[in-house]
Amino acid sequence: MDKFIVGLTGGIASGKTVVSDHLKSRGLTIIDADEVSREITADGGLAEELLKKEFPQAYASGTLNRAILRSEVFASDEKLAKLNAITHPIIHDEIVKRIALAPTQPVVLVVPLLFETGYDKECDYIVTVTANENTRIKRIVNRNNSITDGVAKSMINAQTSDSERVAKSHEVIVNDGELADLIKKADALYNKIKSFAK
Repeated sequence: MDKFIVGLTGGIASGKTVVSDHLKSRGLTIIDADEVSREITADGGLAEELLKKEFPQAYASGTLNRAILRSEVFASDEKLAKLNAITHPIIHDEIVKRIALAPTQPVVLVVPLLFETGYDKECDYIVTVTANENTRIKRIVNRNNSITDGVAKSMINAQTSDSERVAKSHEVIVNDGELADLIKKADALYNKIKSFAK
């Protein structure tokens, strides 16, 4: 890839979306793997037929029930691996296209599974957002009441640990304080990213 890529990552409910939304509001080009994932798994999306074949229970009502799919894959390593085998290549192709078409640079690539999926190798600078596990579990349950504490913990445990992410990152943003503190840190990151374009 010929553009300067900033990788932004962090475990589920760490606060990386707040950071990426702020960077977007300041005018940076953001490519979010979760958004791409939602698009390709939506009705009529690029992954729909493959998912229907592999996870028919999640389509019992005719359209994808994400809660059923989530419960299924986070209860089984084998099913999670099958889901990833279907979606990851399609997501990767879409991301490569969007980076090539990005009107400005640096481009911020937001990928929760940055290291697990190998996107770290395509990034020039990596930032990890962290938060303690109990805070993250509360955030997950609060934003989706169909998820239990146990499922939330499984979702966290299915990802790389914060310590592993931190060890492989150029910069770490700790999000254990107030929202205003996180926005200040996001602003500092914005200034740093802008300096990369010079």
